[in-house]
Parts: sequence; C-alpha cells; structure tokens
Amino acid sequence: MTTAREVILRAWQGPALPSDGSWVRMAPWRANLYAVLAVNAHAAVSAPDFVTDVDLTEWGADGFGGAHDPRLMTRLAGRNGWVDVLDVVLVATGSGTSPLVARPDLAEHPRVRFAREVRDSVRVLGWPDRDDVVVTVGDSWMAFPSSATKSRLRRAEMDWARARWQPRVG
Repeated sequence: MTTAREVILRAWQGPALPSDGSWVRMAPWRANLYAVLAVNAHAAVSAPDFVTDVDLTEWGADGFGGAHDPRLMTRLAGRNGWVDVLDVVLVATGSGTSPLVARPDLAEHPRVRFAREVRDSVRVLGWPDRDDVVVTVGDSWMAFPSSATKSRLRRAEMDWARARWQPRVG
C-alpha cells in the first residue's frame, strides 16, 4: 500500500506516477482520518478497511477527478464523518529561515485549533507585532511539516511572510 508521502514525493521529484486516470489505495492519514490525493491524472485514496477497492471503483474513484467527486467523498464520510475542503499541496525545498516568530498567544485561534485536530506537533507562527497573520506548521500525513495560513494581507505581503523550512526526506 502506498503512502501520501510517496505520492507527493513522486509527483515532485519522480519517478512520475502513471497519468492514466488510475487510482491506488493509500494508508490512512492517521487513525480514523482519511484523505484523497490527485496528481497528474492519478489518484490515491485512503478509506476505512470496510470500504473495499471494488466499492471505491464502483463509486467512481479515478485519477480524472472522480476520486474528489462530492458523491464519493460523502459516501466515504458516512453519516457521522466530515469532509473538509479541496485544497492544494505545494512542495518546495525551503531556505530554513523565516521572518515569522513563535506566537503562543494565538494558540486558541480557530485556525490553530483546527490544525491540532488534523496535524501533529503544531507550532504557531506570526508577525511579532500583529495578530492578523496566523501560520500553523505541523507534521501532516506525509510526515512533512505542512502549514496553513490565515491572513488579511495582500498577495505580495504573503509571499514575503511565508514560513520556509527544510522538509524531512527519508
């Protein structure tokens, strides 16, 4: 079974995954938390063990968008689950430096509370003198540090403010 980390690394550094609309099953993000990834006409789906590959195929899983179809996602979530947003994953080698500082005073921000539900080892960063930027960095299902940002800043300011780190590879 593949992992989200392998899918992301192969999409980033190769060897390329097949761009044929196929899908593979991947390990869960963490206990009872599943994900769907799609890269270059290829998808990876994690699901509870009681959901079979035959089920996923019959529900329309494929690498051409079917794995993210709301009907499939709703079925995977079931009556008591939840479906989060369709998001983008960007991967790059970081510089290891950032103008942002630790902001424990923002620990109860809604973005931080959510990050703690879906990531491990969450750190909270922001500008030293403002509270309109919250960046959370934590270990995600790929075993890479991942971040989420909540801000009212213009795009140019966000590009400059973005935290940069060295991903742990291997």
